[in-house]
Formats: sequence, C-alpha cells, structure tokens
Amino acid sequence: VDIIDGRTKKAWSSYTQIIDKKELAKVKYISIDMYETYRFVRNQYFPGSVLLCDSFHVIKNINKVLDDIRIK
Repeated sequence: VDIIDGRTKKAWSSYTQIIDKKELAKVKYISIDMYETYRFVRNQYFPGSVLLCDSFHVIKNINKVLDDIRIK
C-alpha cells in the first residue's frame, strides 16, 4: 500500500518514475475519491487495475445530479 503526497499529475508522475514498470503492472486495485486526476493516473500508469470509488463520493455525485435536475 502506497500513499502519495499530493493530488497533482506531477506528484504522480514523480512517484511512478521511481518504480519499475513491471511493478506498476502488478497493481490490481486503485482506490480513489473520484477526483479527475486519479482517473487519469489509473488510465496512464495502471491500465490493468480495477478502479474502486468510495461509496460516499458515489452517493454524493448521484445526489448532486438529482438536485441539478430537480432545480431545473
């Protein structure tokens, strides 16, 4: 388990530069909070992994979409 300090593409790029590509390919799961950069990171550096989103942020986004529809 690794925790990266920062949410930027630059922070992730720096992190992935120091790890062997074979090790990156072994990553099975990526857990995110639905921040756009994390989806980019998964696609760029860990394409074979499964993306996991926490239920709090999934429900939060569903409620936001429903509220936007209701308000319209």
